[in-house]
Formats: sequence, C-alpha cells, structure tokens
Amino acid sequence: MRLVRNLGKFLLLLIMFVGVQIKLYSQELKSEYTLEEFIKLAEKLSLVSIEARNEYISSCYTYQDFKTGYLPSVSLSTTIPNFNRSISWNDDLQSFIEKNNVSSTANLSMSQKVAPMGGTLTMSSNLQQIVLLGDDGSTTYFSSPLSLSYSQPIFAINSMKWERKVSPIEFEKAKRTYVSSIEDNSVTAIRRFFSFISKQNTLDMARFNYSNLDTLYQMTKERCTYGAVSEIDLLKMQELLLNAKERLINAELNFKSENNSMMDFLGLSSHFSFKLMVPDRPNAPDVNFDDVLEKAIQYNPGSLSRELNILKAKKELIQAKKERFSMDLSITYGLDHSSASSLAALYEPPYSDRQQVSLGLSVPIVNWGQQNRKVKLAQAKEELAQEVYEREERKFVQEVDMQVQKYNAHKSILDLTSLLDSIAIKKFTMSKERFKIGKISVRELNDALIEKDNANARYLTNLKNYWIYFFSMRQLTLYDFNKDRPLLEVYEEYLKP
Repeated sequence: MRLVRNLGKFLLLLIMFVGVQIKLYSQELKSEYTLEEFIKLAEKLSLVSIEARNEYISSCYTYQDFKTGYLPSVSLSTTIPNFNRSISWNDDLQSFIEKNNVSSTANLSMSQKVAPMGGTLTMSSNLQQIVLLGDDGSTTYFSSPLSLSYSQPIFAINSMKWERKVSPIEFEKAKRTYVSSIEDNSVTAIRRFFSFISKQNTLDMARFNYSNLDTLYQMTKERCTYGAVSEIDLLKMQELLLNAKERLINAELNFKSENNSMMDFLGLSSHFSFKLMVPDRPNAPDVNFDDVLEKAIQYNPGSLSRELNILKAKKELIQAKKERFSMDLSITYGLDHSSASSLAALYEPPYSDRQQVSLGLSVPIVNWGQQNRKVKLAQAKEELAQEVYEREERKFVQEVDMQVQKYNAHKSILDLTSLLDSIAIKKFTMSKERFKIGKISVRELNDALIEKDNANARYLTNLKNYWIYFFSMRQLTLYDFNKDRPLLEVYEEYLKP
C-alpha cells in the first residue's frame, strides 16, 4: 500500500515537473522565427550544440591540468596511528617475546617539474614517532627536517618539452573545433529550417490552391447550368478540385511529421509548434578564392590537426632513436636527526648529512635488431604523415576552391529562380482571370498552377543552397565575412569555460 502511495506521489511530481517545463519553454518560445533567430535557438537547444559545448569544456579542463602540472605541487601524507603487535625471538633471553608499538608518520613534500631539463625537483620534510608499549615503554622520534632530490633521464626524449609544445596547439584546435561545431550546427539548422519551410509552404499552397479551385469549381458549375461550359469541362474541374483536396490532406500529414521531427531536433515536446518566415538572401559580400583560402589556412582546425600529426610522428621517431639505451640520474641531499627525549630536540643541531647520487644505465646486449626495426617503423610513419599532410593540403585547397565556386554561382542561380518564381505567379494570376471569362481551358489553368508551384519550390531549394553554401564557407574559414573578423572573436563569450 505504501508502495502505491509513493508511486502516486512520484507520478504527481513528474506531471508537475513536466508541466512547469512546458510552461517555461512556452514562455521562451515565439510564435514566429526568422532564419537568424532559428539558428540562435538551435545553438541553445540542439543536442549537437550541447555535446560540442561539453567536449570543449572537457578540453578546457585538460588544458588547465596541463598548465597547473608545471606549477609547484604540495602534498601531505600521514599515518596516524599504526599499531603493530608481533612475536619475535630474543637472543639474549633465548626465548620468544611479544612486542607492541605504535608508530605515527607525517611527510610534507613539494615537487616542481623542470621542463627545460625534463627532470623533477622535490623538497620534503619527514617526521616519525615510535612508541614502545609495555613496562619498559619508551618514545623515540626521528626527523628529516629537509630533504632535496632531483631526478631526470639523461639521453631519453624530453617528454615535458614536447608536451609544452603540443598541448597549446591541441587547446587552440579544441577552440576552433568548437566554433566549427557551432557553424556545422548552423548548417544543420538551415537544412532543418528549409525542410520545415518546404512542408509549411506546401501546406499553405495546398490550402491556397484548394480554396481557389473550389471557387472556380462553383463558378464552372453555375456556368454549366446555362450551357456556357460543357459537362466534360465541369468534370475536369471537379477532378482538379478532388486532387487538390488529396494534396491538402497529404500536406497536413507531412507538415505534422516535419513538426515532430523539428521539435525532436530542438529537444522540445511535439505539442509545440511555430511558424518560420521565408528569409531573404544572405547579405553577404563577394568573395575571391585567394582571400578565402588565406582565411581557411589561418583559422580552420584541420590545419592544426595536420600540424599535430607531423609533430607526433617526429616525436615518435626521436623517441625510437633515443631508446637504444637509457640512463637516469638521481641526486639526494638531506638532514636527519633522531631523539629519544623530546620532539623539540629534533630541530636542534647537530644534524647528520644524508647524501646520495645514483646513475643508472640500461644497455641492451642482444635484442635481435628490435630497436632498429622500431626506428625504421617510426621513420616510415613520419614519411607517411608527411605524405598525408601534403595530400590533405591539396584536398583542402580543392575543397575551398569548389566552395567558393558554388557560393558565387548560386548568387546568379538565385537571381534567375527568383525571377522565374515571380513570372510563374503572374502567369497563374492571369490564367485564373482568363479562365473566369472562358478564355482558357481547365488543362491550361492546371498547367499554370503546376508551373507556379514548381517555380516556387525551385526558388526555395536554391535559396536554401545559397544559405548553406554561405554558412559552409563560414565553417570552412571560421571567418565572418559580413563583420570582417574571425569567428573566434565573434564567439568569444562562448569560448569562456
């Protein structure tokens, strides 16, 4: 019974939560959106945009970890207490005796990476207390007030140096990739926008056509009663009206399906709906290949990806060459003091010096040419990386060239289809008026209607392509040609983690 009541409360809270969310979204959403407003809405709500933001934040944290890794790190480790009970043989007593003691230790250390050398400098201070329990109990202290140590590989690759070279490039690539993802999401939003517009426009045209044909059918029916129109023409008109009704029903279903898909893209309930406004052409300047290529090479994240691949291949080759043998250097200097009297006495002179220098060398005697093969494999990878780099560079230049050509060509194509759309609308209006006075047949009226709808569909398709090519060029170059500045500056607020 309690389970049922708890389940009922949970469902009530869930319904209230969903209701509040719907209310909040309904307050934020508008009834109409322009293309620019819809792109901003998609940046805020689409799953791709949210995922891109999370990936960028992860890259920010990784870069912060890299930078803080070269700052001094301080750590404290303690063991309080450590109780030990053991039984051991005593030579003097010639018997086994029981020992009980409690020990406590504390160690404070600070380490610092030395990037130019590839080593690590460590400074530490240690304190230990041992309390022997029993009738003959005693307390002993041991301390290392100061201990300095330095260690580094001698002939190995300086991984710190390479990390400091690669990590900033990787972070810059992450920033550019994030901005590129925003632009890619904008291109997706444009496709969604025009797909919705197409279904919305098809529905509007279906309603408009059905209304006009119904009026013309009633007029034809009336004219048929006094013999001005033949019965076969009336049947043709009725056939056009019924076909228009079928197209209207299909258009309503297609629009409903498109609306559900749009709300899913935005992460909203299918109960929401809005109207999208057919945009004008983008207010974009003329561009030339050389200018676009310069911007693309300067800002596109692919340039950094290719640079990183070359750097990593070079690092692997240097590492393979230096792994023929290894040598590590370790130097330690410390001050030690022990006291059985008091804790304060530990930090009074005299101290005993503790010094240690070690040099470890590892040289393979027989490895059957394994290291040489590693070097040759790394050389092959570097050559491959260089070849891939050159080919991707050529492919990238071709992509920029084609993008510029498509963009410039569609400016002229859009002018032509816009003019054809205007002509088709005028022809249909004139055909409708001529049909009313019996100057043209039902077939000619239907041809004018189909031509009008097809011309409008072609115009919307080319308008969509023009917007897509414009934003694709922005994505390729990460440059705002309208504001004449890099998108890294436009999205500066977005790049703050």
